[in-house]
Amino acid sequence: MKQPKLFLVSAATLAVAVLAIGASVWLRARLENSRDATVPNGAEAPLEESASVVSDAEAELRAAALNSLVGPGDESQEVDPVALEAQAKAAMTRRAYDKARDSLVQLFNCVSDGAERIRIGQMLYECLVRTHAYEEALKLGRELLALGPSSEVSLRLTQQLAALLHRMGRQTDAETLLREAIATEKDPGPKERLSAQLRGIWRHTAGRTDEVIADLEARIEQNPRDREALRTLGEIHLKSRRDHESALPVYEKLVELDPSNVRLETTLLGLYRKNRRFDGMRRIFEERLDKSGDGDPTLHLSIAQTELLAGRGDEAVQYAESHLAGEDATPFELQMLSTVYDKAGRDEAAVATLDTAIARATNDQQRVSMQFQKADMLVWDKKYAEAEALLRSIIETAGDDKQTLTRAKSEIVRIYEMQGKLSELNL
Repeated sequence: MKQPKLFLVSAATLAVAVLAIGASVWLRARLENSRDATVPNGAEAPLEESASVVSDAEAELRAAALNSLVGPGDESQEVDPVALEAQAKAAMTRRAYDKARDSLVQLFNCVSDGAERIRIGQMLYECLVRTHAYEEALKLGRELLALGPSSEVSLRLTQQLAALLHRMGRQTDAETLLREAIATEKDPGPKERLSAQLRGIWRHTAGRTDEVIADLEARIEQNPRDREALRTLGEIHLKSRRDHESALPVYEKLVELDPSNVRLETTLLGLYRKNRRFDGMRRIFEERLDKSGDGDPTLHLSIAQTELLAGRGDEAVQYAESHLAGEDATPFELQMLSTVYDKAGRDEAAVATLDTAIARATNDQQRVSMQFQKADMLVWDKKYAEAEALLRSIIETAGDDKQTLTRAKSEIVRIYEMQGKLSELNL
């Protein structure tokens, strides 16, 4: 049985139709006026002839109007489906979805096979959404579902329609659509995908977040290893509610279930810091050290900085000296040790350690970086003359390195600004 056609009317096509119908009205009025002006009272034959002319002309114009709205019928004009589909795909590749839509409308209307209508209809649906023709997309999506597509296509169309309804502000319709699909879906996988989308709609609907949380907590109680439920619950606490305290145990469980997930572990680190759980931060860094097996100096620095965050400056220095100092320490390790000294208020030790690092450096770029760091320390200690002398020595050895020259000169300007002596500056 041939499927009913879906006719989608563009603004330009509608305008042509209106003009055609308007022309028929004008022609009737023009002929009526002509009859009144030239035919004596009681002359019936010219009247019948005029009516016939009007009828024929009007019928022709109305046929043209109808044809402009729906396009030529299947029998009246040959349509090349292959060419139309090729045109549509090429236009979609160019993101010219308006042109692709026009080709696909013709193609969709000339196809009667259900499977083909579903395949072409999915392409047309995308073009309608891309061109913001949401109402037409909804009608098409529902028609495609009624054609009985495969379970995979049906799931995708249902999710797309629910998302579109949500975008249009029709949350109730979106929720109804998803609830009906969940009730009839027997496969646990698709059922969970639909349920997750429903929870997503609740999350973005005022006053519905508590329902989502209760639903997720019930799922986790039944299955404590439900990663998807844990992940969603964690995101609600962390991103939607900014409840870092409630998010913390959720992410601890997630990391326990997936210990190799660096992204989750980094999120947990941030939560430990927000909740001032510095022992938790240190434990993660120590676990990373164990996994690396190479004594990564940046991880040693992170542990020392964690002790500083906790207000344990002495412990921070002690740890840093145990892992970043020594005769065999690299310039990079000494640079990090200097940073710990500086943050712990050990100014002289910080500068002296940095001098040692500079002396051991074999890489010019690394040496210059440490010299700038030392200049910052001197400025912080208000040793402006020493800082300026160091920066001018950097300028003298920079050669054609414009980036280094610009940075050094900017730092000297800052020093003079801080002292209120810009008028004395000589660069």
